[in-house]
Amino acid sequence: MAKSKLTKMGYELSDINIVQSEFSYINHRYECNPCVTIGEKEYYPIMVSPMGAVTNEHNYKTWLDEKFMCVIPRTVDIKKRVELCRECFASFSLSEAEKVLTSIVVPEGQKVYVCIDIAHGTMQRLYNICQTLKDIYGNQMIIMTGNVANPKALWHYACIGIDYMRACIGTGSRCTTSCNVAIHYPTATLLDDLRMEKERWEEAHGSKCPTKIIADGGISNFDDIQKCLALGADMVMSGSIFAKSWEACGNIGYMHPDNLNMADAIPEKVYFEKIDGFENVLKEMVQDYEKYRDEIAQVTESLAKMRKRKPYREYYGMSTKRAQKETGGSGNTTAEGISRPIPIEYNINKWADNMKSFLVSAMSYTDSRTLEDFAENTELIINLSGDKSFRK
Repeated sequence: MAKSKLTKMGYELSDINIVQSEFSYINHRYECNPCVTIGEKEYYPIMVSPMGAVTNEHNYKTWLDEKFMCVIPRTVDIKKRVELCRECFASFSLSEAEKVLTSIVVPEGQKVYVCIDIAHGTMQRLYNICQTLKDIYGNQMIIMTGNVANPKALWHYACIGIDYMRACIGTGSRCTTSCNVAIHYPTATLLDDLRMEKERWEEAHGSKCPTKIIADGGISNFDDIQKCLALGADMVMSGSIFAKSWEACGNIGYMHPDNLNMADAIPEKVYFEKIDGFENVLKEMVQDYEKYRDEIAQVTESLAKMRKRKPYREYYGMSTKRAQKETGGSGNTTAEGISRPIPIEYNINKWADNMKSFLVSAMSYTDSRTLEDFAENTELIINLSGDKSFRK
């Protein structure tokens, strides 16, 4: 008998909301702990995506100091990545995992944190190398991989013992996989289905599922974070949140907001030199205003136009041709990512303070003292009205 393939409704994060609990025993939101433990340290449940425009070997400690676990991207030299994977996660291609990770030395009592960074997270070849690495290193090698857009893959990850699954495909602001390749699974529905698959796995095996879920892609608002965690994600991953901070590693250029063309960008140092130059010229001219009346008007106009420029950073996906070249490729492979400027808006410590406040507030609304409570306690509702007016 013929059977329809369209039998299930899928929801994105914007389609759902968290419901306030009927009552809460929490008197103050700071009774809530908004952190997860990785290794022996506590971090916020937001991980820095492995993007060359965000993290390198020089600024990674900034993220760690602010309690954000990060992933060193493949744009960094492989020897440095092998060195740094003892402090934080470091990315490796599938070929690098097969050729390099199988032979690194991990002293007894130590751990290394690796991310096998590929787009297609259900390849048999990927499963095979993860199994090999777990056979060699056991729990001394913490493995993250993905990306995955099928909840059934959870069983394969858990049976191998893969520690972290990056869930979601094509949802990032610089990823074009969904619109070009048509592979996608709505984020809210995917996370909910993964949560149920974890529960089924635990019932079948009588033990806690070893695989943690990272919601990866499209995380740009505070409420995105809360919703993912409420749906059962152990962490979320974002690039854009950190790319908008002054602490990210990409070059900064000053551009007119209505003409975001990198070719028109003025480097930060040159921008401030021009501002100083205009101001110094004006100071000299105003001393003889009548003589320089017309020139003062022209310089004032030029200074005003210059001050309208705002700081931006070139922000590009790791599947763009630029990233392909930076990671040792030819750059001839069809891109599944884009490159666009992104505004610099804040220092990361200020953003972190707000994020923490909003997250613990959401936890207190749902009578959740820990993130585990938050995932277990929360009720969510589908926003059928389509009203998103509460989002800023």
